[in-house]
Amino acid sequence: MKPLHELSPEEKRVLAAEAMGAQWFTDKFGVRILSPLPDYGNDLNACAEMEKTLTMEECARYEELMQSADALPYPAGLNVWHSTAAQRLDAFLLAKGLAV
Repeated sequence: MKPLHELSPEEKRVLAAEAMGAQWFTDKFGVRILSPLPDYGNDLNACAEMEKTLTMEECARYEELMQSADALPYPAGLNVWHSTAAQRLDAFLLAKGLAV
Protein backbone atom coordinates (compact mmCIF):
# COMPACT_ATOMS: atom_id res chain seq x y z
CA MET A 1 0.00 0.00 0.00
CA LYS A 2 1.44 3.33 -1.08
CA PRO A 3 1.25 6.66 0.73
CA LEU A 4 -1.42 8.90 -0.78
CA HIS A 5 1.11 11.52 -1.89
CA GLU A 6 2.99 8.91 -3.95
CA LEU A 7 -0.07 7.84 -5.96
CA SER A 8 -0.59 9.38 -9.38
CA PRO A 9 -4.09 10.57 -10.31
CA GLU A 10 -4.44 7.51 -12.56
CA GLU A 11 -3.39 5.13 -9.77
CA LYS A 12 -5.96 6.73 -7.46
CA ARG A 13 -8.61 6.34 -10.15
CA VAL A 14 -7.80 2.64 -10.62
CA LEU A 15 -7.84 1.95 -6.87
CA ALA A 16 -11.25 3.57 -6.54
CA ALA A 17 -12.62 1.71 -9.56
CA GLU A 18 -11.42 -1.62 -8.17
CA ALA A 19 -13.02 -0.79 -4.81
CA MET A 20 -16.24 -0.04 -6.68
CA GLY A 21 -16.19 -3.47 -8.33
CA ALA A 22 -14.77 -2.63 -11.74
CA GLN A 23 -13.47 -5.68 -13.55
CA TRP A 24 -10.27 -6.17 -15.53
CA PHE A 25 -10.57 -7.81 -18.93
CA THR A 26 -8.31 -8.28 -21.95
CA ASP A 27 -9.44 -6.89 -25.29
CA LYS A 28 -8.89 -8.59 -28.66
CA PHE A 29 -5.46 -6.93 -28.91
CA GLY A 30 -4.29 -8.34 -25.58
CA VAL A 31 -4.57 -5.01 -23.75
CA ARG A 32 -5.77 -5.19 -20.13
CA ILE A 33 -8.65 -2.79 -19.54
CA LEU A 34 -10.46 -1.90 -16.34
CA SER A 35 -14.12 -1.25 -16.92
CA PRO A 36 -15.91 0.86 -15.97
CA LEU A 37 -13.30 3.49 -15.11
CA PRO A 38 -15.03 6.76 -14.14
CA ASP A 39 -12.95 9.89 -13.66
CA TYR A 40 -13.29 9.96 -9.86
CA GLY A 41 -10.69 12.72 -9.44
CA ASN A 42 -12.62 15.20 -11.62
CA ASP A 43 -16.27 14.09 -11.69
CA LEU A 44 -18.47 14.87 -8.69
CA ASN A 45 -21.19 12.56 -10.04
CA ALA A 46 -18.70 9.67 -10.00
CA CYS A 47 -17.74 10.69 -6.45
CA ALA A 48 -21.38 10.53 -5.37
CA GLU A 49 -21.52 6.91 -6.54
CA MET A 50 -18.21 6.19 -4.83
CA GLU A 51 -19.42 7.68 -1.54
CA LYS A 52 -22.49 5.43 -1.54
CA THR A 53 -20.22 2.41 -0.99
CA LEU A 54 -18.80 3.67 2.32
CA THR A 55 -19.80 1.74 5.43
CA MET A 56 -20.95 3.69 8.48
CA GLU A 57 -17.47 3.39 10.00
CA GLU A 58 -15.86 4.50 6.75
CA CYS A 59 -18.32 7.42 6.52
CA ALA A 60 -17.20 8.63 9.93
CA ARG A 61 -13.54 8.37 8.90
CA TYR A 62 -14.30 10.06 5.55
CA GLU A 63 -15.94 13.03 7.28
CA GLU A 64 -13.06 13.25 9.74
CA LEU A 65 -10.56 13.25 6.88
CA MET A 66 -12.45 15.95 5.01
CA GLN A 67 -12.22 18.21 8.07
CA SER A 68 -8.57 17.48 8.86
CA ALA A 69 -5.74 19.63 7.53
CA ASP A 70 -3.28 16.92 8.55
CA ALA A 71 -4.80 14.06 6.58
CA LEU A 72 -5.31 15.79 3.23
CA PRO A 73 -3.11 18.39 1.56
CA TYR A 74 -5.89 21.00 1.52
CA PRO A 75 -6.92 23.84 3.85
CA ALA A 76 -8.60 22.91 7.12
CA GLY A 77 -12.30 23.58 7.45
CA LEU A 78 -13.32 22.20 4.06
CA ASN A 79 -16.22 19.88 4.44
CA VAL A 80 -17.77 17.21 2.27
CA TRP A 81 -20.29 19.61 0.77
CA HIS A 82 -17.69 22.03 -0.62
CA SER A 83 -14.79 19.73 -1.47
CA THR A 84 -13.50 19.00 -4.95
CA ALA A 85 -13.66 15.61 -6.62
CA ALA A 86 -9.90 15.21 -6.06
CA GLN A 87 -10.31 15.90 -2.33
CA ARG A 88 -13.18 13.43 -2.10
CA LEU A 89 -11.17 10.77 -3.93
CA ASP A 90 -8.22 11.17 -1.55
CA ALA A 91 -10.47 10.92 1.51
CA PHE A 92 -12.26 7.91 0.01
CA LEU A 93 -9.01 6.03 -0.54
CA LEU A 94 -7.84 6.78 3.01
CA ALA A 95 -11.22 5.91 4.57
CA LYS A 96 -11.30 2.60 2.68
CA GLY A 97 -7.74 1.81 3.77
CA LEU A 98 -6.49 1.73 0.18
CA ALA A 99 -3.74 4.30 0.83
CA VAL A 100 -1.88 5.59 3.85
